[in-house]
Amino acid sequence: MGKKRKKKRTETEAEVPLSAMIDVTFLLLTYFIMTQTEVIEEAYIAMNMVAPNPGPPPEVKPTIFDIKVFSENYYCQGRAFKEIDSLAVYLADFARETQGSEITIDLKLQGKAKTQRLVDLLDVLAKEGLEKKINIAFLH
Repeated sequence: MGKKRKKKRTETEAEVPLSAMIDVTFLLLTYFIMTQTEVIEEAYIAMNMVAPNPGPPPEVKPTIFDIKVFSENYYCQGRAFKEIDSLAVYLADFARETQGSEITIDLKLQGKAKTQRLVDLLDVLAKEGLEKKINIAFLH
């Protein structure tokens, strides 16, 4: 076997193809220009943060007033009322005593209670100005 001779490279074979590199450069430049996001200067504005311990929360708690509507009776704060008129007098007194304070009314309805009983109660609450915050739940 004969010796293999190494082929000598010429200068033209050793050159890097510049057209491919220029294409890649323009593609990268286009990519970075298209995906650039603007700097939002408002993100770097200094803000005054709340102190870590602003103090105890206010002691004012909303008054929760509990009314249950059954098929035969109304129960308001543990007291039984047979008729809506007697309950209306009690609610009028309560509204005068707690005027200006935050009141939450919890209405609990029995499934057998008639809708008219609820409507009558809502009318009385609206008349006394107690309809601002009412939570309604159904009893089984």
